[in-house]
Amino acid sequence: MNCSEKNTASASHSIGDKISHLIGGHTISRFNEEVRELRWAHYPGAFSKKDISSLFYTADQLEADVGSARIRPEAIDVFANGQLVRLGDLQYKTGRSHLAVLIDQLRQGSMVRVRDLQNARPSIEHTVRQLEELFLAKCQVNLYLAPMGCTGFPAHFDITDGFIVQCDGAKDWTIHEDYVDQTRLPTADTPWEPQRYKPLGSGKSMVLQIGDVLYLPRGVMHTARCTDKHSLHLTISLECLTYADILLSEVRRLAHDIPALRNRVPWLLGGKDDLLTETLRDQMRMLANQVEAGPSLETARRMLVQSQDITPGTLSDSLTQPS
Repeated sequence: MNCSEKNTASASHSIGDKISHLIGGHTISRFNEEVRELRWAHYPGAFSKKDISSLFYTADQLEADVGSARIRPEAIDVFANGQLVRLGDLQYKTGRSHLAVLIDQLRQGSMVRVRDLQNARPSIEHTVRQLEELFLAKCQVNLYLAPMGCTGFPAHFDITDGFIVQCDGAKDWTIHEDYVDQTRLPTADTPWEPQRYKPLGSGKSMVLQIGDVLYLPRGVMHTARCTDKHSLHLTISLECLTYADILLSEVRRLAHDIPALRNRVPWLLGGKDDLLTETLRDQMRMLANQVEAGPSLETARRMLVQSQDITPGTLSDSLTQPS
């Protein structure tokens, strides 16, 4: 067994067999080589109902967390009549609780989104930390709850890779593999232009049932809607470290040591840019032999470890248990 395989085996063991169902039971190496960033994938029946309640989330847990304000109102959005509105704005001056207003919106056919669910539940935070170890990527979880017959967002693509975990009910998804100005692996600053990106053809449809998982690389256009059932699903987003991220980090790092990179750029309104372009190319050639992966990767490793070095409940235990 080579070093890479040993690391993979160690990571797979540490995250547990249940979490590996998120990638269809494959090893992380196989998933990274054959699926990740390359194609979407559907894993039916990846999790049982028991797995959903222990690893992920249920409607009863949402009711308890909203009612107790464990989930803050500012983290909840309502999608109604084609617009996103903060729950707090809808509740303002009504004299009713946030939970009551949320339930009213569901009864009126609106969809509810909860952002950063990992901040509300230690169990979700623990799952997220395991996923960050598995994928070597910062993870974030949003919840989407919709009543039967509810139509979700119009056709769009995301700027992060994501896993959809169906936690309750069912939802009809359509994957549009072809669309106008198709963009592979968009970045965080890729603007969404609904008039520019239009689906081509009817797409491929599937219904996600409880326990199903759908993996969508960033840039894959999709739509979702409820039919004769309600739906509760989680979207787990992966913020991947890209080559562009490392190169940008290296330019900033090297600028501390190379004064030429810190010089003011001489430019004029309406002036010609050819000379400056040649200068920039010369600087890029000069930097090519000085770029290193180590500093950026060390920073990424340190941030990942820091997010996992304290388990939930440690602070409380330190106050009640003798050292």
